[in-house]
Amino acid sequence: MIPSGEPFFFHSSGRRLFGLWQGATSETRSTLLYCHPFGEEKKTAHRAFVEAARSLAAQGVGSLRFDMTGCGDSEGDFADARLAHWLEDIASAWGELARREPGVPRGLLGLRMGASLAAMACGRLEDVSALILWQPIIAGKAEFISDLRRLLVQQMMTGGKAGAHHKDAIAALERGDGKVELDGYAVACPMYKEICAIDLHRIRSEFPAKCGVVQFSRPQRNIEAFLRAAKIPGIVVDLPPIWPRTDFIPESRTGELLAREGVMRWL
Repeated sequence: MIPSGEPFFFHSSGRRLFGLWQGATSETRSTLLYCHPFGEEKKTAHRAFVEAARSLAAQGVGSLRFDMTGCGDSEGDFADARLAHWLEDIASAWGELARREPGVPRGLLGLRMGASLAAMACGRLEDVSALILWQPIIAGKAEFISDLRRLLVQQMMTGGKAGAHHKDAIAALERGDGKVELDGYAVACPMYKEICAIDLHRIRSEFPAKCGVVQFSRPQRNIEAFLRAAKIPGIVVDLPPIWPRTDFIPESRTGELLAREGVMRWL
């Protein structure tokens, strides 16, 4: 049976962050730093991350999962957090990974916005041996508008009307005096502008040689276009998306598939 992992706290720019170290059950071949997705997606994808980490541990891959500033059991309020803080957190967690297993190859793995943050962090970190992006957000503004539209449609279906048109909400954020909630997570102007600045095409040159992209269920046009332009290998795993609210409950077989198809081929 794979151990459940070792919880601990570490610091990032004075902020106390929660981490969980999943050590390999045999000789450590490599290590991974998990970068979780945004808001409610973090909760929904948590179980799949756990199952994947346990499967990898059995194959000699240790991993560190952690909560970024304002998320989970880490210090700070989500409303005050910024992508800049989360990039600092990734850098601090990267150091913790090296401390746990010095001299062992280290890689980054992220899901959705966590994948985008992992990609953005690459140019700031040393000795990144692999970058694995699960369903990355390629262009931040387009994704944000899509999520906002989805939220307003949900409000219309459940309450009979939406709080505002998505264009009005975006205009308010652009003016700097607006705030929206995505599944209960407040996004104000500063974070909105940072999200809009996400553009993986622009930072492709900073990626390590070992880089792969995983999509779920079916290919997405914007991700496929990015793969062709950046000449990055990608695969589609036969699993439903693990980040929306669904009835799909990940189990050990989910973790085994994600570990085999979505991680080991690039390690």
